[in-house]
Amino acid sequence: MNKFNDMPNLRGGQENPPRNLKTHPEETIATLVKIEGDSWNRQQQGWDEYNIAGALAWLESGKKDLGYIIYGAGGMNRYRVDATGNVALLKYSSSSEFVKLAEQEGFKIV
Repeated sequence: MNKFNDMPNLRGGQENPPRNLKTHPEETIATLVKIEGDSWNRQQQGWDEYNIAGALAWLESGKKDLGYIIYGAGGMNRYRVDATGNVALLKYSSSSEFVKLAEQEGFKIV
């Protein structure tokens, strides 16, 4: 089980680690890339905001405001990062296909 919902997130018989950029950054980033694609990951280098680097800098700053948004490929599939590092997919920004995939990969859906 994970702390986000009552359903286990199992991949290959193993539970997914928490999708958290503070406690499990490598796993969380790898799963974001798995969902959004390698080209999305490369394109982030040219973005000034709404990217993984910005989220990590925001977390390091210690701000306790409403959170940080990471844009998925093409600006779709927006992910909210909270002050504790938890990453959740914003349901309103995604198709049902991506909501299902993100949920299977261990992301909370909000």
